[in-house]
Amino acid sequence: MSSVFLVQHSYEQDDDCHCEETKFIGVYSSMTDATAAVERLRSQPGFSSRPEAFFIDEYPLNVDHWSEGYVTERDGISSPASGSGKLPSPLRAIFVDVDDTLVRSVGTKRIPIPAAIAAVKKLHRAGVQLFLWSSGGAEYARRSAAELGIESYFENFLPKPHTYIDDQPVHEWRFCKHVLPGNAEDA
Repeated sequence: MSSVFLVQHSYEQDDDCHCEETKFIGVYSSMTDATAAVERLRSQPGFSSRPEAFFIDEYPLNVDHWSEGYVTERDGISSPASGSGKLPSPLRAIFVDVDDTLVRSVGTKRIPIPAAIAAVKKLHRAGVQLFLWSSGGAEYARRSAAELGIESYFENFLPKPHTYIDDQPVHEWRFCKHVLPGNAEDA
């Protein structure tokens, strides 16, 4: 056996927390066994409402799947876990949503969310690369930023992605975290 197959069931919850729910199902010696496990669970309560949320990942044995150090975050402050005292120094990039993050719509009225706007300004002053996106599209994001007087703070304006292509699910990205609008100062 040169690989094992990890089965998980993972999805974003539909409530306001936007939390990811992940269940570790098991580790199997073949893709056939892993697929059989998914088929056994697919009709069970909970799983049957999200059959598309099963993931099977192959992991070769005797290979380091994590080859770098790590950073611990507490209360929004990053610190190295041990050793050199130095943090990795990639250019920070933060993607900000428009609706119900920077502005709340009530009927036809748009109400700015001051704390989130202040956080954007603070992040910009700190040299963070900011991108604004929206399910309404790139131009809607740009117009919203202009309306709020913060258009120049953003590197670019994007449609909110429907899909991303990457070798890792977002919850495994080492330096990526989800911050709710009410906690934007923690970004």
